[in-house]
Amino acid sequence: MKAWWIAVVMFLFGFIVCYFLFSYRNNKQLQTKNIQEISMEISSPEQNKVMEEFFVATDEAEQKEQTKIKTDLNKEKSSISGRLCYPSEYIPAGKIQAKNIQNQEIIDFPTQVNQTSYEISLAEGEYILRFLTDKQISGYYTNECPTGAEVTCEVEPRTLKVIKITAKQVIKDISLCDFYYQTEPEF
Repeated sequence: MKAWWIAVVMFLFGFIVCYFLFSYRNNKQLQTKNIQEISMEISSPEQNKVMEEFFVATDEAEQKEQTKIKTDLNKEKSSISGRLCYPSEYIPAGKIQAKNIQNQEIIDFPTQVNQTSYEISLAEGEYILRFLTDKQISGYYTNECPTGAEVTCEVEPRTLKVIKITAKQVIKDISLCDFYYQTEPEF
């Protein structure tokens, strides 16, 4: 007799759970229905035409504005790319720092563990770069040791190379690999 009651209780419990899941799913489907479709269903044909024109005009205006913003950004930005190094078997995470030497603004670009290359976008100006690791050790782009493999890497003091950027310029092969200084260059 107890088994029969347990079966009835289980059946009712399962029925209630299924009912709530089904209701929840249908409610979610209604919530995600496009506002545009709902307004079309409840309005007159004349209102539908006005609504369609409004949504089309709004979409076109948004697309034009987004295109304008992207175009404006692309006009001003240039890219710098190169290699990241570290005097070890792995490259720690950190950040590439670009310092505008005219206004002293420093812009950070985060890096990942074992990231061996980078590409950053910057506005027009004159910059110096460094790769500041999470271990607070910096690799620079210097005149004496630009790739970290030159014979001139023994020359002290180091001078940082200034990178002059104009609009829409693409600069490649800027290695942030000079970790071999005795006195850290002034950034």
